[in-house]
Order: sequence, then structure tokens, then C-alpha cells
Amino acid sequence: MSQYTVCQKLMQLIEDIKHQNFKNLDMMHHLSSGFKSVHTQDITESLYVCRQSIGGAGFSAWSGIPAIIELFSPTVTYEGDNTVMAQQSANFLLKHARQAMDNQVYKTIKTDSVPPVHAPVTKQTFKKLDGPFEYFYEIKELLGKKCPIIKT
Repeated sequence: MSQYTVCQKLMQLIEDIKHQNFKNLDMMHHLSSGFKSVHTQDITESLYVCRQSIGGAGFSAWSGIPAIIELFSPTVTYEGDNTVMAQQSANFLLKHARQAMDNQVYKTIKTDSVPPVHAPVTKQTFKKLDGPFEYFYEIKELLGKKCPIIKT
């Protein structure tokens, strides 16, 4: 997903909130917390690689790299520690994976004349997952597959 797409989603969310529509707030939190965690960590690590790549000169103030590292390194902590932000993003994914699995069980119960004994009978309806989360409906099949690259 590109920065442009995220900006579009943010602008749409702002308009939705003006009309008391909060349905995409959790998606934006997932995207922003996940992107913040991944990108600030990658940039911090890349700055250290740059400094190390030029040897001793990378430690010199003349290179400018120590000043950049000093300015940027707190970003992994402020506005939410990267560990917490990644965890929040992962929790969103897990919530939707569970929802997709529960939705499959609900569909089975709803369509079968006799529901399986182990399946909980529920009247709860679930939000339809679409877009980047449609693959969650195939999660049981995906988890059962083996990676063709790894030799067993």
C-alpha cells in the first residue's frame, strides 16, 4: 500500500468522522501504527548501516551522519514505542483472522440443516471482510499448506 493510498484513506476518514461515521477508524489505526513501527525501525537501522559503511568518517561530525542519527533515533520511541505499535497492528490482523474463521463457522451453521456438535450456534452477524483481508476466509487452507521453498 502506498503513502498516497494511506493519505487518501486518511482524508476519507476525516470526512467520515465529520458525519459521525467511525467504521474505518480501526483500519487507519492499524495502517498508521504498522507503518510507523516498520518504517522508523528500517530508517534507524539504515542510518547505522550508512555510518558503518564509510568507516571511521561515519563517526565524524563532518559527515553529518551522527547528527542525523541523533535527530532521528527517538522516533522509534515517541508517538508510541515500535514494539507496542507493531503489537497493536498485529492485534488488528488477529481480530480479523478470528472473525473470518468465526464467520466460516457461522456460514456452516447457517447453511447446514444439522450443525456440527462442536460448532457454537450463534446469531451474531459479522462484518464482511474485503480488500486486503479477503484471504482470511481461506485461512484454514493457508495454514495447512507447506512452503514449497523449504525442504522437509
